[in-house]
Amino acid sequence: MTPPPGSKWAPGAEPLALCMSCNATFPPEATECPNCLVGLSLVRKCPSCERIQSAQHLTCIYCANSFMQVEGLGVVAAGPLKQRRRDAEKRLRIMAAGAVAFVVVAGIVYFLVRRGFQKPPDPIALSYVLQSTSMRSGPSPDAPPIKDLEQAEIVQIIDYTHDSMGNRWFRIISKDLSGYVRTREVAPPKGLTPEKGFEALRHSLLGLDDPVLLGEATKAVENYRDTFPASPHIDEVRWLLAERTRDLAERGDRRLLAKAREQYEQLAQSGGEFAERARQALDQFPAPAPRAGPSRASSSAPLQFSIVGGSVASSAAPPPGTPHDPVRKLTILTRTPLAVRLTAPAELVPGASFEGEIAEDIRVKSEVAIPKGSRAHLTVTEGHPSSGSSRAAPAPSLRMTALVIGNQTYGVSALAVRDRLPATLAAGTRLEFRLGTPLVVTQR
Repeated sequence: MTPPPGSKWAPGAEPLALCMSCNATFPPEATECPNCLVGLSLVRKCPSCERIQSAQHLTCIYCANSFMQVEGLGVVAAGPLKQRRRDAEKRLRIMAAGAVAFVVVAGIVYFLVRRGFQKPPDPIALSYVLQSTSMRSGPSPDAPPIKDLEQAEIVQIIDYTHDSMGNRWFRIISKDLSGYVRTREVAPPKGLTPEKGFEALRHSLLGLDDPVLLGEATKAVENYRDTFPASPHIDEVRWLLAERTRDLAERGDRRLLAKAREQYEQLAQSGGEFAERARQALDQFPAPAPRAGPSRASSSAPLQFSIVGGSVASSAAPPPGTPHDPVRKLTILTRTPLAVRLTAPAELVPGASFEGEIAEDIRVKSEVAIPKGSRAHLTVTEGHPSSGSSRAAPAPSLRMTALVIGNQTYGVSALAVRDRLPATLAAGTRLEFRLGTPLVVTQR
């Protein structure tokens, strides 16, 4: 093969004969390999990319370099296709880099926008942790804990809700971490806004079941009144506080009746929306019991031990000359958990009473104050609507009214921990109660 007139083959682009069996090369006029005795192929090797191709091509099919050279000049059309390919590849790389940069920027913007949307709402109230507990990932006792909360730690309340059992929960923020706690685990909140602060305080008051927290609840109601004097909800939170105080008094601690009466009287005198309701509640109050005067026989009365929720009397005064055994008093503090196991099936009908037994020893400074197996007297009382509406069916609650320790009976005030209980409890059911008032146990 000869080049076109006026041109010649570029250096290194001359045709040559190639044996496809042994890869030996020969002059272009050779037709057979003397070693393999096979026909030769006329090929050309590109001087630029060094790739083998048919000698019929005048330009490289891989890099587009020309195999011809004009007489007296350089290489003819030295790679115009290759240059265009390089330009196309350059543009492709630029476009790919731009696409990657766009995706990265879009991802960052999306993350920042999503992060902005997921920012917790502003707090509606403030409170503090009553006892060390755990903040959970959801409003359920089965939700995994995500943070330990220390006693007296300040938390911000941002929302409130119920779980499937009717238990009341607050959604809180603690050190930029959001989660849920039971309303009974934090003090009644102090509102930061008139409406949402009222809703948070109302949610807490409706679930108030511990007489010890009445003082904190009173402070929260007074704080709301002083912070938002123009709020139309002031009398409503005062009414809720009076109702809860009266309910707790009727459940066991009768001493709270005087406090409830005082709260109703203040509402009745206010002339507000709840004044008439307060007067009706006062009409239903039992008459105060007359105080008994001092008795001359008090010096010979049996020895009394004062306890919250009742008293314990010795069976009889010891005869003269009988040596007295030393008496020791063990005080079981408020909110101490009492594990009780039912000894027989029970139906939760308001007014029903049945017994259980203490499932574990209750100790005070390593001494057993309430031995395992002590009998517990339980009573079903009428509850309040778990949803906070007067139209909802009230959920019965279970209260411990007395403990029999040895041969002594102690009046107690303790409420079952769970807000809502099934209608029927099987024998062996384990329940947890929390003391509403301290209990003093005497031992000899």
